[in-house]
Amino acid sequence: MASSKQINYYAFFDEINDFLSQQEELCIIGLPIYNKEIKTVASLGSADFGWGLQYRLTNREFFDQVNLKFIEEQNYYLVDSLRSPVIDLSLCFFDKEEKYLRRGRIYLQKEYYDDGVLKSKDSGFLAWADSFFKQFSQEICSRKDESNDFISNQVAKIVDVDSIKLVSN
Repeated sequence: MASSKQINYYAFFDEINDFLSQQEELCIIGLPIYNKEIKTVASLGSADFGWGLQYRLTNREFFDQVNLKFIEEQNYYLVDSLRSPVIDLSLCFFDKEEKYLRRGRIYLQKEYYDDGVLKSKDSGFLAWADSFFKQFSQEICSRKDESNDFISNQVAKIVDVDSIKLVSN
């Protein structure tokens, strides 16, 4: 079975953006991509990619190894996260009116099957990704909830004071 790694979390946009801005050599890829040219953004939300909550992350060293797949029905490209050296980032969504925060996730597929053969992603990329996950869990996530999801300091303060609901789906 192919291995993967993930962190489910609750954090605000600014917390994630600040964390990412401190990462050296980080490439942030917005989705979807409307031509074959993969562009990076300096920070989350700095360009209109349509979706706004979905990004792919990699280190500049591995950027040239990122592959795209064309989604014919939608007429755009997505990063092939299975085979590419990327971390999937799904941001949390905060609804101020309804007072809920939908859970976010960072996810890494470490291995994959290609024509029935189990393949691992580049060991250098995996070492970088492990470091990224470790930093994320230490700097963003201050505690875990009953579901073992990480909760940031800012979210913990707001939840306790303003009765914000944390939603997992």
